[in-house]
Amino acid sequence: MKKIKVCAACGVPREISEGSRWESDGTISALRTPGQRSLFYEVEGIDSLFRNIGEIVGQPVNRIVAEGKRKNTLDFLEGYFSGLMGMLARTIGRRRIYMTIADLGAAFGYGHFKIMDVKRGEYVKVFGRNIYSLPLLTGDLLATFNFTERLPASVIVEEKEGGQIITIKQGEKPEEELSSRLEPVLVVPKPGDIHFDTCASCGAPIDLKSWDFDVEAGVITDNTTGRRMASMGIDQVDAVLRELQEELGEEIIAFILQAQRDYIKSNLGADEIGGGYSYLRHFFALRGMGNLVSYEFDGSRLEAIIENARPPLLVAGVMYGVFESLSSVAGKLDYSLLDDGTLEIKVMAA
Repeated sequence: MKKIKVCAACGVPREISEGSRWESDGTISALRTPGQRSLFYEVEGIDSLFRNIGEIVGQPVNRIVAEGKRKNTLDFLEGYFSGLMGMLARTIGRRRIYMTIADLGAAFGYGHFKIMDVKRGEYVKVFGRNIYSLPLLTGDLLATFNFTERLPASVIVEEKEGGQIITIKQGEKPEEELSSRLEPVLVVPKPGDIHFDTCASCGAPIDLKSWDFDVEAGVITDNTTGRRMASMGIDQVDAVLRELQEELGEEIIAFILQAQRDYIKSNLGADEIGGGYSYLRHFFALRGMGNLVSYEFDGSRLEAIIENARPPLLVAGVMYGVFESLSSVAGKLDYSLLDDGTLEIKVMAA
């Protein structure tokens, strides 16, 4: 792995500070792929969500998750290695492409990766440890092979002490129907007035100074909470959740909300979220999940309005968990998503 450049003042990798901009509207702009948003989220929260959905429906959902991530990552790579740079890289520097993407993954909190072997037009073999989410990583590697080799891809995962050996090789063409359903739905964000104090050197929010970016291990840890974080394309998460609904039916929505509620209750707790409006507004904005513009809680009722809310089911699930953590009673969730991306939430004592 090459040396990943980090800010000397705050420790944030330059790839994050130069490729992301925390906006005043509660979004994080992905600067290398204009029009897309980034999401910083707890690794255990997103990984356990997909794992638990598979358990409850009695069938793995890894294929759906991987396809959503593949498509989003492929869009990112097309923008990152654009024009002549991409053509030259594919022609004379395949290994360099794979190594660069492994470095990006480490900076984003995806884990540590070593390129073991590459054969043009046939396969790439990677050793990974501290993998943030196997189905999401599978999508990343499939996209990397798609971009570099201009071929469809398949994956084989083998367990090895300390990690996994992942082999990506030529596969069948992705299902057109599945790919078409995973197109992102773009909504122009509404303006906001959120402010972040920023690092004078790199411009990243000063909050990230309390995060440990272990680029060698590929792990980001929020030292305030002890939880592991990762940066993802928010379009991909949205698309995966939509596809789960398409394939598994609308009833899966209730489980997604319940799984998110349970994660919040188990990992955040009343002490952390007791800061109310100011804490929750900052919580959503720092993660790029939207702008909390209204919040009321009286012990038996919670009402909230979040503009630019994405992914909406995860945002609603957070508020579901907040109510039950603070009230210590079961709640009944009601929410509506407006066309402009505004999410209106009500949770009442059941």
